[in-house]
Amino acid sequence: MAYHGRRQVRRPLRRYAGKFTGTTTPIPVRPGFGHVAISWVGALFAIGALGFMAEATNAPLMMASFGASCVLLFGYPESHLSQPRNTIGGHVIAAAVGLLTVTVMGDHWTAMAGAVATAIALMKLTRTVHPPAGSTAIIVVHLHPDLGFLLVPVLSGAALLVVLAAFYNNIIEHRRYPLYWW
Repeated sequence: MAYHGRRQVRRPLRRYAGKFTGTTTPIPVRPGFGHVAISWVGALFAIGALGFMAEATNAPLMMASFGASCVLLFGYPESHLSQPRNTIGGHVIAAAVGLLTVTVMGDHWTAMAGAVATAIALMKLTRTVHPPAGSTAIIVVHLHPDLGFLLVPVLSGAALLVVLAAFYNNIIEHRRYPLYWW
C-alpha cells in the first residue's frame, strides 16, 4: 500500500518536472536586416522625440517602461499587445493601480508585487494587456508621485508613443498600424 502511494506522488512530480524540458517548437525565425533596421529607427525616433518634447516643454515625459513599449510598437506593431487600447490603457491602469497601492500599502516590495498582480488582472479583464505596463506599476509605487502622474508622463507619454508609432509605421509600405484603435 505504501508503494502505491509513492507512485501516485511521483507521477505528478515527473509530469511537472517534464514541463521544464521544453517542447519541439522551433525558436522564431530571425527577422531580416530590414525589419531590424526599421524597428531600430522607429525606437530611436520615438524615444528621441519624447526626450526632445520633454526638454522643450519641461514636462517629464520619459519613463523606463516606455522603452519596453517601443519594443512592441516598433518591433511588433501587428501584435495585439501593441495596439493603442493596450498601450495607453495598460499604462494608465497600471499607474492608477500603483497610485492606489502606494497610498494604501506604502512602497514595500509587497506593495509592488500586489500592484503588478492587480494591474495584470485589470488589464486582462479590460482587454488592455500591455506587458511593459507591469513595470509602470512598480515605477509608480517606487516614486510615490501625485495624481498628476497619470496625465504626465503616463497618459500623455503613452499617447505620444502611439501617435509616433502610427505615423512612423505607416510610412513603411508593408506595415499598417494600428490594427484597431479602441
